[in-house]
Amino acid sequence: MKIGLQLYSVRDTMEKDMDAALGAVSRAGYDSVEFAGFFGKSADEIKAMLEKYGLEAVSAHIGYEELAENTGGILEMCREIGIKYAAVPYMGPELHKGTDGYDERIDVYKKAAENVKKYGMKLLYHNHDFEFRTYEGKYLNDWLMESVGEENISPEPDVCWIKYGGASPVDYIMKYSGRVPVVHLKDFIGEIDPEKSQEENGFEMRPVGSGCQDWDAILEAAERAGAECLIVEQDHHYGADPFDNVKKSRDFLRSKGY
Repeated sequence: MKIGLQLYSVRDTMEKDMDAALGAVSRAGYDSVEFAGFFGKSADEIKAMLEKYGLEAVSAHIGYEELAENTGGILEMCREIGIKYAAVPYMGPELHKGTDGYDERIDVYKKAAENVKKYGMKLLYHNHDFEFRTYEGKYLNDWLMESVGEENISPEPDVCWIKYGGASPVDYIMKYSGRVPVVHLKDFIGEIDPEKSQEENGFEMRPVGSGCQDWDAILEAAERAGAECLIVEQDHHYGADPFDNVKKSRDFLRSKGY
């Protein structure tokens, strides 16, 4: 499996100096990246930087409405860069199954999937914790997968948010075995009490291997499920250097043989 970094983890440097950010990611030992914005750079500029540092752009986070509209030729840009997976990063809890306008939103997702397929890519959806609330006995995330259709969309499991949402990352990855090409690796500390806020739970993100996750089980599940790429992500660094943190994550995975 490839080991990549979600570049949102180092977003400030990506915006100021993409070349420096990608160079540091490569030196930290990553071979792949997932984009979260292109910061005004052209496909040719990005390809040149990726080639310079020996990085592969596996995926990119892009809103489903933008994918449906192909605003600014975003899909053509992704294809030129060599991206294989377009992942929707977020859809708020007020928009999921059981809310007004859900069927219309699913139509937009299907249009996005159709566009993504035309450009030789696959549509993914990246979960947060609230997708593991249930509606009529089924996770919101499962409703979304079912509504959009197996032929159109696959999950991009984020193991931090699955666990914090009260589910098992291992079980959820295996539930979609064969349909999880990209898995997000994210660690955290804190309690898991749905009646409390993140602050009350003491929730904070940590480098992979520095929190509460069972990484041996998660990595084995990702491998068994046929994941192509494991993507490290750390949204917040709490005053620490982001590049130090992403290197710690990479070093931990290397210690596990990845």
